[in-house]
Amino acid sequence: MVVDLKISNKLKRAMEAARRMAELSNFKYKLGAVIIKHGKIISAGTNTGKTHPLVRKYFRHGTIHAEVAAIIKYRHNKEILKDADIFIFRFTKEGYPALAKPCAQCTLLLHEYGIRRAFWTDSIFPYWQKG
Repeated sequence: MVVDLKISNKLKRAMEAARRMAELSNFKYKLGAVIIKHGKIISAGTNTGKTHPLVRKYFRHGTIHAEVAAIIKYRHNKEILKDADIFIFRFTKEGYPALAKPCAQCTLLLHEYGIRRAFWTDSIFPYWQKG
């Protein structure tokens, strides 16, 4: 099997940026997300117990997921997010990667805003998946 090292290095850098965002989370579960377009981070966010009007459209509860936090900045200009990728990182209190697959509501939101691909951490090696 041939592995494209450029893609692997880009994936590694993007996941590292999402991990750094997760470290900033003040929530019980530490999640961070970065949105990348044309190789550059255009937005980032963490999950939080706060709320936002965008949340009420998709969620019954009021907490902001990391994916939502990353999208909020461009909620009025969907074109900027079109064809971008999102990277989501979650880690356990012991510091190991954990499953961070977007929930059904976040998946709808990502689709509505034109996010092309989502990459997220998993608890088994290689510790990430995409969808």
